[in-house]
Amino acid sequence: MKISKRIMSLLTATFFIFALSINIADASSKESLVGSGRWETAIKISQNGWKDATNAILVNDNSIADALSATPFAKLKDAPILLTQSDKLDSRTKAELKRLGVKNVYLIGGMNTLSTNIEKQLKSENMTFERISGNSRYETSLKLAERLDKEKSISDIVVVNGEKGLADAVSVGSAAAQENMPIILSDPNNGIKVANSFISSKNIKKSYIIGGTYSVSSSIEQSLPNVKRLSGNNRNETNAKVLEEFYKNTDLKNAYITKDGMKKQGDLIDSLAVGVLAAKNSSPVVLVGNSLDSSQYDVLNTKSFDNIVQVGGNGNEDAVKDILDLQEETIYRVKTADELDVALRKADANDIITFKPDDNKKITSSFSIETKKAITVELEGLYTQTITVNMPNGELTNKGTLDGTVKIMDIKNGTFINEGDINDIDIYDPNGCKIENKSGGDIWVLTISSSAKDVNIENKGDISKVTNNSTSVIIRNSGNIDTLSGINAPAISGNKPRVDDTDKDEKRASGIYPTSEPLSPARAGYISVKIFTKPEDTNYKIYYRVVSSRPSALYIGDRIDTSDWTAVPSSVLPFTIKAENGYYIEAVEINSDTKKVSRWGKSDYIDDGFYLKSETAKGLSADIDFDGDYVKLTATGADSGCTVYYRIVSKKPVSMNVGDKVTISDWDEITTNRVRIEANDVKDKYIELVELDDSTNKVTRWGASDKVVE
Repeated sequence: MKISKRIMSLLTATFFIFALSINIADASSKESLVGSGRWETAIKISQNGWKDATNAILVNDNSIADALSATPFAKLKDAPILLTQSDKLDSRTKAELKRLGVKNVYLIGGMNTLSTNIEKQLKSENMTFERISGNSRYETSLKLAERLDKEKSISDIVVVNGEKGLADAVSVGSAAAQENMPIILSDPNNGIKVANSFISSKNIKKSYIIGGTYSVSSSIEQSLPNVKRLSGNNRNETNAKVLEEFYKNTDLKNAYITKDGMKKQGDLIDSLAVGVLAAKNSSPVVLVGNSLDSSQYDVLNTKSFDNIVQVGGNGNEDAVKDILDLQEETIYRVKTADELDVALRKADANDIITFKPDDNKKITSSFSIETKKAITVELEGLYTQTITVNMPNGELTNKGTLDGTVKIMDIKNGTFINEGDINDIDIYDPNGCKIENKSGGDIWVLTISSSAKDVNIENKGDISKVTNNSTSVIIRNSGNIDTLSGINAPAISGNKPRVDDTDKDEKRASGIYPTSEPLSPARAGYISVKIFTKPEDTNYKIYYRVVSSRPSALYIGDRIDTSDWTAVPSSVLPFTIKAENGYYIEAVEINSDTKKVSRWGKSDYIDDGFYLKSETAKGLSADIDFDGDYVKLTATGADSGCTVYYRIVSKKPVSMNVGDKVTISDWDEITTNRVRIEANDVKDKYIELVELDDSTNKVTRWGASDKVVE
């Protein structure tokens, strides 16, 4: 039995030991473009997208193959696609043509597809017509490609199988239309021979093949310029690949849900008709069966839609409900990093997770916020260690105090919003990101690495220091920035920084590389330090100190007070020091006479590697869902540098301790968060989970299911 997200969200608070507080609200609205038949559905699509139209496309409702390549041309002409019979103009379609005020009608297909009688009826209504057709569907696709290129030069093409790839063609239709890409049909016997001359005569920059090698052969793939194949194990998974490739943005206007043609090939006509409307709205067409395919679920979970639009009926209702459930907004309230991990796993698109520790408590351990889902995470309270952010489709808002470092690895389609206080932000995102520091927001140091690209910063609050090493940074500053430094000057509009030190780049000190490692055996609060850099000569000395926050580089010629530092021992390397986790080692070389800096460096943050044996491992959980003869296991995701494993046991498992060693051969790796297991193998048994540190194979987290009962 399938359980809706609304019910599952309520069950979460019961099944998990974490007391997650949950609120639910609708996010996407639902629309329907459903007629009493395919003609009426096409008319409803037309009425939804066009108040009037100069042009219209007319296709035979029973000859979808001839019209497969029509969508890009229809988009170019801003023309709805309407249906009729082969030998006469359908009265309902005629009425819609009149409502639109159509002057030109393009007939797709030959005389057997749309007869001369239809031409006569169009003439009688004072509408001109043009027929686009070839001797076969393959030639028709070529004719449409030529017309498309004639009116707007093409640079990319799409190739699909003209016999077995009908679903693939309508799957990519809206995307092809958006990008002005003709859809070339491949003949099972002759491949794309009919279009070879056309393709070779154009400066094609990118070729897409939709479908596997059974549909479009490897030899065709090798003949195409700069080719990329998008294929899955079935038409639904291929559709998911299309969505993933062509719809990169997180926020989209609509999702048009159509039947996938598995029951009746003719059902694909709805997808063809709606493709041009989807292209007008830069929105995808989702081909579904009775329910949503898991691959589509995963992709749609990275998107947020304003509207879910059911196109046609009698077969896609359950999938529409699945998507509406997926898009429903649920608010989770969590108090610990473990609860956050559970909420990240349970959350779907549009959900909000509010992380707020109990009053008078703070989060003193590092943690990651890692998900591809289109969700929002809000931080409140006090956090003292490193927070790593990897959520390319999500948004993160800080309303608390972050005394450690925030590492932004990827937040490309979202925004990091600060309304609180942050000690240190390090941006590494190579895919582009947006940072908003609101009025009242305070950032001590914001560092943009050389690997970061397309960084946009809007500052309305206070930033003490921006260090920019990237070549593509834009800052809109209506607040205050004290100091700007780094190897590259960003583009700044609005208020200028009080101090601009970017011209001092060549004077920045470097050349010392301190490292820290846990002792063996590990000791709480102690580490082994290596600083192998030797002083320039006898007039120089190297010093170090332990600092609580990530230090900024000193400049050559700066003077320091050595009473704040400790000389590096010359005879004992490595050496042991006392230091807290999350702190840093800063090292500097100075001239003994002048006390001026010549070289400088810092370590990564400190980790003493010590785990109390008495600390019980926890934090992993298993969600079990029966699906026919199989069980779907959804597990907590692994932390960075770790891997999650599972095994099936007959007796209720006993908790492990942090730091325990595990023999990996007794376990199976979970490469994603989901595993499919035969139901007979797990019934009346338990599923035990363990997370191991990849470098030591020691336990970091543990969990287990209740007895698995259907």
